[in-house]
Amino acid sequence: MQDLIIWLQSVEKMASAVYGEAASCLGEDRELGDFLEQLAEDENLHFDLLGRALKTCSDLEAFPESAISIDRDTRQRVKGPLLEAQALIRAGNCSRSELLATIAKAELSEWNRIFLYVLRICSRYFKEFQKISAQIQAHEMRIKDFLASLPDGESHLARLQGLPAIWRRRILVVEDNDELREIFCQILNLEGEAVPAANGSAALYLASTRHFDAVISDIKMPVMNGLEFFRQALLVDPDLQGRLIFITGGTNNEAANFAREYKIPILRKPFDLGELREAVQLAANQPPPTGRPDKIDNTGDRQLSSEKSRDSD
Repeated sequence: MQDLIIWLQSVEKMASAVYGEAASCLGEDRELGDFLEQLAEDENLHFDLLGRALKTCSDLEAFPESAISIDRDTRQRVKGPLLEAQALIRAGNCSRSELLATIAKAELSEWNRIFLYVLRICSRYFKEFQKISAQIQAHEMRIKDFLASLPDGESHLARLQGLPAIWRRRILVVEDNDELREIFCQILNLEGEAVPAANGSAALYLASTRHFDAVISDIKMPVMNGLEFFRQALLVDPDLQGRLIFITGGTNNEAANFAREYKIPILRKPFDLGELREAVQLAANQPPPTGRPDKIDNTGDRQLSSEKSRDSD
């Protein structure tokens, strides 16, 4: 499996370079240029995330084996569209339509299917791969949204509609009131998979073992309140920064200062359910924070690994 991950890294690095080159030579077409710069950043992030995941996995004894390897023809088919686009870009002959076709062709290649295979297996064992899955899904949605906004994007978009979903958005709902927790989960299941927790302690365990795209949390709760939960959660998963929303019937000075310091939005009860969905969407769409510590806490990965046997699917 390590060899597959390293190969996927090489494809991500090439895609980032090609998209970056294309963006820099588009001149006045800033709409497409800005989009390609974002894709280049996405691919760079995927490269870094794969590296982090590989480092985390190398520290563990139980690592899933792969039942497949990448032959020469598959490697050429995956990298072919990117190499063709790179040659056209450097020759100054790559049009807007050709660039869009290249993106669609690359995303539809075995690259995506192999990535999906690796992510689905490794996500059972390692939390880092759940994060990668969420980022790849967001990347695909950016491509589809951009193509849908273009007058000439429909044909390219149609080709991408058959891509399999890589990740279903996951939302942690931390609320001690049973009725509120249930209705919040029912509403947020429309946005993804809502996972309930009755207090901060239960939520902290979940956050340490699973990736969440967004977290909504009450502040006043028994066992562990929302403020302490967030402090502890950042230690086990720094990527939760910017993905938390507080819900409360009233705040004291400590809670208000805490939310201000960490830039955490607060929904004050009573609030519209539409506000809740909108806040979750905004939180889930946040990019990972920069300046994260180099050390990866793999406590959750070790726990996941201990609960699974080796898998060679």
